Amino acid sequence: MPGLVKVGAWTVVAEIGDITRFPSAKQFTSYCRLVPGSKDSGGKHRHRSKNKDGNRYLRIAFNQTAIIAYTHYPVVKAFYKKVTRRSGKHVARTVVGKELAKIVWHMLSKDEEYKGFSHKGCTKGTPSEPSAKGLGRQSRVEANRKMDSITYV
Repeated sequence: MPGLVKVGAWTVVAEIGDITRFPSAKQFTSYCRLVPGSKDSGGKHRHRSKNKDGNRYLRIAFNQTAIIAYTHYPVVKAFYKKVTRRSGKHVARTVVGKELAKIVWHMLSKDEEYKGFSHKGCTKGTPSEPSAKGLGRQSRVEANRKMDSITYV
């Protein structure tokens, strides 16, 4: 899955516990603090930028995952840029984290493999390999080995 590194994966697994306690992806993302808060009083509805209900560590983990994903994966980056134009970078980061949290819920609750990041208005399919720029030395070496193994006709 794009952006989910070992530390983030272990954080998610440790903080979730049993995934079956969340009957839907909507409830899971709410628990992860990835939905906007609201304040209703006197028949008026107001939205807060941050929701204080749920697990703050999952919010941090999915936001960090979102940063890594939109930095290295073009499909996620296209979606991030689309949301950024409309709502700003902080909201866009949370929206990308929310989409990744939905993917995690589907993978864990339905015991499915990762099928790729796709969203309405963005290129569908699995994300391409991240560019070598911005990766660690070992990852760059592996990327170069993959490029060396490609034969051109």
